[in-house]
Amino acid sequence: MEPEDVISRQRHRQHLVVALVACFGLAMIAQMGRSCLISRAEAKVTAIEQQDLKATEQAVKNLMDSFGIAKTIHHPQYLERFDLASLEPQVARAKAQIKTAHETGNPDQKRLLSEQARQLLAVVSSITAERQAYLKLLDTAKDNYLSNIAALRTSIFGANGEIEKLVQGGFFKSNFAPMEELIGRAENSLQEATRLNGILLNGVFPDYLKIWQVAKEGSRIAEEAAVLIRGIPERVRKNDQTISTVRQGIEATVRLYPRAMAAAEHLNRYPRYV
Repeated sequence: MEPEDVISRQRHRQHLVVALVACFGLAMIAQMGRSCLISRAEAKVTAIEQQDLKATEQAVKNLMDSFGIAKTIHHPQYLERFDLASLEPQVARAKAQIKTAHETGNPDQKRLLSEQARQLLAVVSSITAERQAYLKLLDTAKDNYLSNIAALRTSIFGANGEIEKLVQGGFFKSNFAPMEELIGRAENSLQEATRLNGILLNGVFPDYLKIWQVAKEGSRIAEEAAVLIRGIPERVRKNDQTISTVRQGIEATVRLYPRAMAAAEHLNRYPRYV
């Protein structure tokens, strides 16, 4: 074999080795990159499992417990449309998506499934929080419906007293017509709340949720009237200040009138056109 052939074959082998090493290196880099993507996607799946899923499961459990208590103390009609059956299947579906995300080796699929599970759990959490708030509202209404009626009665009495006090102090009663209209609406709310309080549901308690809402709205209206009433003296003060400012301006103008007339007489001595 000629020396040139030997050298050629050696170079060919060297090139082949270099190519193989390069391919192996690229394959290793690609594998490392894919492993990194899988690791990141898996971390997201785990985070959703450990945080969102656990928090949602606990929230659903708490809601179930609260609902069990609510059934023993609140009117059944308040809870007729209180749906809980749909929550657990949705949580189970999210758990299945998380499980599949753990099992797949495709990072894109991991991210997709985990995001779908997260969104589903977010919906369940929102519904759970809304229904838990409703149960707390029922508790608040039952505990405070009588005190709301009393507070409304006090607010009406106070607003009427403020009007009477200001009228006696010299304010025109007509100034308070808008406030008296609001007070009349608050009194209507008081009458309605009192009427409802005399009607027992199931022979035990009245419609305390409705009473609480009516009385609360009446108190809001009475407070609106009270704010307007308290603003009347300040409005009168500002009006007096404006009148005083205008009067001072007029007086200053009147004082300048003789000088203006003198200037006009002086100008009359000159021709109208130059």
